[in-house]
Amino acid sequence: MDYENKLVLAPMVRVGALPFRMLAAEYGADITYGEEIIDHKMLKCERVVNGDLFVFSYQSKIPDCIRCFFLSLGIIELFLCEILEYLGTTDFVEKGTGGVVFRTCPEERDRVVFQMGTSCAVRALATAQLVLVCHGMFR
Repeated sequence: MDYENKLVLAPMVRVGALPFRMLAAEYGADITYGEEIIDHKMLKCERVVNGDLFVFSYQSKIPDCIRCFFLSLGIIELFLCEILEYLGTTDFVEKGTGGVVFRTCPEERDRVVFQMGTSCAVRALATAQLVLVCHGMFR
């Protein structure tokens, strides 16, 4: 990745998620940083590609009573499906909890910096390979 003459959005805690990175890119950021993720957490994840129109994500913080109302109207499913299909996101979902640890998409392939916290070269390599496979750099 070339940093010369680039506008870089520096790493920030709790705001380095995909929507913010994409917004920063729309406003001219050439390179964006995701939040730092510890290798132990990433290695507990499975990679989920959201290309299917019928993939739903209920990780939002919408209160249950409001979500149930919109679900009864079919609004949330339609909205989330369109977003997931349009972005073609890849999620790294923690096994057991179902929480999305890291989300990326093809549009940010050459401009996102994945930050990893580690204290072990073996875990760091395994984590890097997991993420780089997502971007087609390893097979």
